[in-house]
Amino acid sequence: MSSSYVSSCVISKCNQQPNVCSGRYMVVAVEKREKEQRRKLQYFLSDLAILGSLQGFRYFQPWLRGREELLLTIVNEDLEINCTLFLLAGYAKYGRPYAWIRSNHERLVNIGGTDSMVRDTPMKLKSITDWGSQGTRVWDVVSELVCLCTIPPPANPFALDMRYLQTLPLSERFLVSGALINFLEMLVVQCSQEEPFYSKVVEEMDPLRRLHVQALWEVQHHRSEAVAVGPGPSEQQ
Repeated sequence: MSSSYVSSCVISKCNQQPNVCSGRYMVVAVEKREKEQRRKLQYFLSDLAILGSLQGFRYFQPWLRGREELLLTIVNEDLEINCTLFLLAGYAKYGRPYAWIRSNHERLVNIGGTDSMVRDTPMKLKSITDWGSQGTRVWDVVSELVCLCTIPPPANPFALDMRYLQTLPLSERFLVSGALINFLEMLVVQCSQEEPFYSKVVEEMDPLRRLHVQALWEVQHHRSEAVAVGPGPSEQQ
């Protein structure tokens, strides 16, 4: 049976039952859109997991809280005491990411009602509004929140606290710097070069790579020294 014959039969049936066919096409379109949204949400949840494992940023600190939630503390003015806490989440039941304020909400919003009402009201962020059409990634949300909270808004929301990284124990410094390199490289590859912070992130990666290579050299040096010394007397017995 030729494909042209099958197509003509389908067209003939659709002409006879237009409402049925249009309904089927609508169902297929809805299923396709929902599948695409689930795929984008999985990307966002993967971003959350990666970001939640990192430390060493100057303007924010992430804490992963479960598979679908990330707590994000963002510096306002003082690095130690003046911060705002946010909850970023990609709940499967909503099918899209949202952000909520969890502290210092009076600085950013003016919503009448109780504190619980404010806590339960998702923020109206451009990055999240654009999620349906552009596939927002987690760094888009973080960048918008940092520039919204931190005074003055930094040129690079993803700037690193190199002093903090240098004070970490050697093995931790090696692992943390490597994880940061992986995240920033992913950001540079996948975000638009038109982003205001793009060139700043690229510049930030050079000293980070040097720190990582230096840590790697020290780790290897210590291992080679341990091998040269050999086992202790108790181990030889």
